[in-house]
Amino acid sequence: MERRRRCRTIRILFALFPFSSWRYALLQGHLLRCPECLKDVADIETARSVTMVKEKIAPHKDLWMTLSNRLAAEPTKLKARKMSAWRWALGTAGLLALIAVLFLAFPRTHRPVSLDLQVKLQVNTITLYEQPAQAFIFKTQDPDLTFVWVEKR
Repeated sequence: MERRRRCRTIRILFALFPFSSWRYALLQGHLLRCPECLKDVADIETARSVTMVKEKIAPHKDLWMTLSNRLAAEPTKLKARKMSAWRWALGTAGLLALIAVLFLAFPRTHRPVSLDLQVKLQVNTITLYEQPAQAFIFKTQDPDLTFVWVEKR
């Protein structure tokens, strides 16, 4: 059971390692210690039977001609990419300019709360549906606005 768990861990690590040299070292070290996994390794004749011989591979196109043709067509693609990049840059700059104009056109003003001691709100008696009630006075940040909450007792 422990051996199977170790083999599973090695397989996960093999998939996660980014460099082939690390993978090779991990696999080699594991195969030297694990006879069960060594049984699953194919021998040289089996490995050769599943590969292709050089003569069976179809002839391929000339790499340099294909590359030079692509490079000749590249300046038009490069110009299109540059134009696309400029559009993004101009669009972003325009959006930032619009945001800046909106902030400058509509500034957030905070009026200081001034306590005007000359104006006082006082509730002497209050009734609600001909019953005695209780009043709560709420002063807002706006000096011209005050809320009075009335509720039954």
